[in-house]
Amino acid sequence: AAQRELESKMADSTQEIERLTEELKRNKIESHQFDSLSSEIDNLKQGFYREKDELMSTLVLKGEVIQELETKSNVLAKDKCELMSALGMKEESIQRLQKEREELEEKIDQ
Repeated sequence: AAQRELESKMADSTQEIERLTEELKRNKIESHQFDSLSSEIDNLKQGFYREKDELMSTLVLKGEVIQELETKSNVLAKDKCELMSALGMKEESIQRLQKEREELEEKIDQ
């Protein structure tokens, strides 16, 4: 009876050892998968930050271009106003000269 009890305990111990060995194998696999996923996450983070930096750099450049275009637009608007003013003065001069011409023609006709 004592031997059977001992054999039963040995069998139970053997089963427990096998179960623990399998669990250890699963844990090692899960640990490896975790390490692999962790490494993949780190790579994705690095890629994300790299892309973010590139986008920020592009935004800064686009902002500078926009400011430059706004400055040029303001200069062109000022130039347009000056040209319109000069055109207005020339039109006045033309009208004045036409009136003087008409007056001279009337004097010649008299």
